[in-house]
Amino acid sequence: MLEIVRAIAEYAPWIVVAMLTLNLSQRRHLEHGEHKRFATLYLSILVLVVFASSHLILLYRLPAATLGVVALLILAVAGVFREQVLPFRLWCTSCGAKLSPKRVLYYDSNRCQNCEQDTQER
Repeated sequence: MLEIVRAIAEYAPWIVVAMLTLNLSQRRHLEHGEHKRFATLYLSILVLVVFASSHLILLYRLPAATLGVVALLILAVAGVFREQVLPFRLWCTSCGAKLSPKRVLYYDSNRCQNCEQDTQER
């Protein structure tokens, strides 16, 4: 289990950097994707907490199972704030069509382009 803690301590910063880079790319879509931009910030914070916890476990030689407790707490927080933290849907909420990666990451509506146009015409 200690190997997992070391791996998280080593690779989690790269995950945070990737998520924050995605967040920067979402700035171009503020008019229709502000909530998903905040979601990537929240996810980055949760990964940062795991990263910091793994370093504290290694620094203070805490039991590796402590990371399991931290992970459960983070899952609980993500579960309670599910709509804010995980608003990304792979399928259109109106017709069930598969969404493009651009629609998944940048559009708050979670609808395909056809359904989005239909609601704007009404």
